[in-house]
Amino acid sequence: RSVPPPGGKSGTYYPLARLIQGSWSGGLVPLPRDYSDLLNLATEFSCPKSLTGENKDPVICLVCGAMVCSRSLCCEETIEGETARGCTAHAYYCCASGTGIFLEIRHCEILLKHKLF
Repeated sequence: RSVPPPGGKSGTYYPLARLIQGSWSGGLVPLPRDYSDLLNLATEFSCPKSLTGENKDPVICLVCGAMVCSRSLCCEETIEGETARGCTAHAYYCCASGTGIFLEIRHCEILLKHKLF
């Protein structure tokens, strides 16, 4: 597991820290030039909340660099009485009060989240 960036939550997986040289402050996290490095991170990822260690669809938060599950039930949380999956929960509790920008590594897509639904 990698060391979280300054201000990052302990216990959260920050894989980009080992690929990016130096540190970043402000703006979106820098990504490696070679996309295969990100695909390798997705392959190595094992969700810390999953009992089986599954990693169906990991995404990287482009605000803080944390890797979270997007579609698995392991990262499901209840927020204001509603069920939310990993991206929504991460955006709500960790980054920007419900707004998040995520890179779906295996699908090569950007996911934007704003508030709960």
